[in-house]
Amino acid sequence: MTKLMDYLPDYYQGVREMDRLLNGEQLTLDELETFVRQFLSNQFVTTADETGVKLMESELSIVPNSTDTLQQRKNVILLRLLPPAAITWPYFKQLIQNLNIPIDLQRDVIKQTVSAMFYNRLPTSTEIKQLQYIFNTFIPANMVTKLFTPTETQVSFKQYYGIATVIQVETVVNAKGAN
Repeated sequence: MTKLMDYLPDYYQGVREMDRLLNGEQLTLDELETFVRQFLSNQFVTTADETGVKLMESELSIVPNSTDTLQQRKNVILLRLLPPAAITWPYFKQLIQNLNIPIDLQRDVIKQTVSAMFYNRLPTSTEIKQLQYIFNTFIPANMVTKLFTPTETQVSFKQYYGIATVIQVETVVNAKGAN
């Protein structure tokens, strides 16, 4: 922070009135510097605070979920502000990685499908919305997108072996999928 006393001319050194005046003005200057720093930080998505993010969402007509964190809201804004670029598979995978969405992407050019599988956890609604936006924006219209989420299940079977009864059970459990 700037100290006004450092800019006091030599001929005012030791003058009590000038010392008190500069000490009083120092508070106002400190508030102004804090405001200017925050204003400049809010010009960029990655350094913006709650107020800056709220303003950007308003400008882009984004309605955030009440459960979204500040970082998730910033990611949504960044998605909308992405510059145009050639959409290649490495670029697409890097985009997903930059958003910190933990999925495994698979592409099958012959079957024209792109599959995304979440790692060992259920996705949040914000992550699903981000992926839907990315899939709808960057994946060609002739390709099918599939989003798989893990599911846990417990199965217990009782088998009774006796003279007349033998029970055989076959179970197939598929992960939840959204097309």
